[in-house]
Amino acid sequence: MSQYGLEDSVGYWLRRTSNEMHARFTEALAQYDVTPAHWTVLVSLYDGSAATPNELVVKVEVDPATISRRLDQLEEKGLIRRHPDPVDRRATRLALTSEGRALTPKLAAISEAINQTALRGFSDSERADLIDRLARLLGNLQRA
Repeated sequence: MSQYGLEDSVGYWLRRTSNEMHARFTEALAQYDVTPAHWTVLVSLYDGSAATPNELVVKVEVDPATISRRLDQLEEKGLIRRHPDPVDRRATRLALTSEGRALTPKLAAISEAINQTALRGFSDSERADLIDRLARLLGNLQRA
């Protein structure tokens, strides 16, 4: 066996980084009684990249039951609402409430602050390069 150690594994560093960022984000969001999982829904509705439960399933890569639970929780908190699709009565559309629309930029600022901390000392081009390389890693694994 070669001298390949844990610290030589890309997965090791990705997991450690992910765990640290997730822990910081979870702690910071607690003051608003939301989780990083809730954040994925709120920001996707806010930026318009998803407007239905099915679109969220694809966007955040979780199963329909998980999205349904997240939506229930956010609806109970008064941050989103569901309404029938005006074109397809079988479909449900999602929208942020005024409270959800006001909260999401505050959560985005927290996310960006954590990203800035993690990327301290990186230039803009290094940041863009890192994101590009991570996307390539993911693409490689998805195509394998």
